[in-house]
Amino acid sequence: GGKSMMEHRLELLGREHLTVSGVEDVERFDENCIVFVWGEGDITITPALTKGSASGKTKVTSASVTVPGGSSCYAKVGTSPVAVAVGEAFDNTGWTSCTPGTTEFSVTAGQYITLVIYDTTTTVVQDTGYVKVTAGDIGS
Repeated sequence: GGKSMMEHRLELLGREHLTVSGVEDVERFDENCIVFVWGEGDITITPALTKGSASGKTKVTSASVTVPGGSSCYAKVGTSPVAVAVGEAFDNTGWTSCTPGTTEFSVTAGQYITLVIYDTTTTVVQDTGYVKVTAGDIGS
């Protein structure tokens, strides 16, 4: 049989407590960046949102997601994270195209932003993760 997919989960609470599962190794860990080795390849996460330019807006920092060539990043805001598995086909219906560092989202504290990076040719999910929005992440 084929290699079974390992579940990946990221949960950041109040920028103080980070829970990560499905990691084989940690290549780098400092105040600016965390580099994890997943079973299906690497993903680079900087667990941060930044205030948007207007009241009620936030955006994912450009350092938090690397979007490789031939891939696209999509996001969804909701009351809970969206379950998306690496390796599955991705349907972007209902999702917002996201350019990290640029795209701003209308949010309230307690909502989640789920990100998906997928191969635009095969539509297969390459990386996924989510972050919970705190009041400090939102422009005023």
